Order: sequence, then C-alpha cells, then structure tokens
Amino acid sequence: MELTRWRQLSALVGMMMFFSGQAFCDDCPDPLFSCESNRPGKFIRICATELQPGHKWTNIQYRYGAEDKDPEFSFPTELSSGTPLLFFSHVKKGADYRVSIRFENKGYTYRVFSTTGRDGAGVSVMDAKGKVISVTRCIERPHIFPSYLQRALACDLENPNGQAACGEHPYQLRP
Repeated sequence: MELTRWRQLSALVGMMMFFSGQAFCDDCPDPLFSCESNRPGKFIRICATELQPGHKWTNIQYRYGAEDKDPEFSFPTELSSGTPLLFFSHVKKGADYRVSIRFENKGYTYRVFSTTGRDGAGVSVMDAKGKVISVTRCIERPHIFPSYLQRALACDLENPNGQAACGEHPYQLRP
C-alpha cells in the first residue's frame, strides 16, 4: 500500500478510536503507538500529549502493562516537556515499511518496531552487548501514527542508516 495512503488510513482509524472513547484509558491522551501484546492482557504503548496540533508534543512516554492499571514499566518514569528520550527512524524495503522507536534504560536498549511485512510489531530488548534477550510481539496490527512519532521524537542517529532514516520520507533500502 502506498505510504501516504497507509498514513491516511492509520490516522482515520486512530480518530475513530479516539472518538469512540473505548480503545485507550484516560492516562494516555494521545497514543502514538498502541497494541495488545502476546502476553495476556498486556499492552505496548507510546503516549504523548499534543500541545499544538501537528507540531509540539510533550510528556512522551513508553508504557507496558495492563490497560486499566498503572504501567508495569514506563520510560522515562517522570513525564517531562523537555527533550524526548525516545528516538525515531523509518525505512522502506520494497513494499515493507518499517518504523523503529529506540530508547535506553539501565544498560538495556529497547526497540519498539512496526513493519507492514511479516515481522509484525512489538518491542525487543537487548543487553549491553547487543544480544536480544526478549521480544514481546503485538497480537494485532498496532495503532501507529508514524508522522506524529517522527515530529514528536528525536532522530535515531544510531540506526544503521543515520540521519537519512529520519527524513520526511522513509529511507529506501535495496530489496
């Protein structure tokens, strides 16, 4: 599916869920990524608050846990209007569009990922040596807003394609 059309459909689904009031709890006012995980009753989310429509975001936070309870894990632990501690990149390989959100906490690297291909979506955790120690997968297609994530987060300069994978259009990988 063409990337622009995919973004439009994604935004439409998100608006329908927002207005239905059923999909997200009140403590995640503007979910930029959300899915139910393969761990029963647990959700993966990236939450934020939009201050100026389409431009300024604050209180950006990764959350993992049950929908109607306090998160089991959140990063950063304290909400802030300062520089985001989560980093964005996106690439396209053939028809597969891949979004990656990275952050580091206590020697571990977390990567929230979403692909339109067979890899699906979820979050992986790597130790300090880069060994993957855990992968929690989404059991549904995530609700994701790549263009909002891109505007809300800093560029992930540690991704294999550097600054090129943070542009308005995804970096094109060779198939």
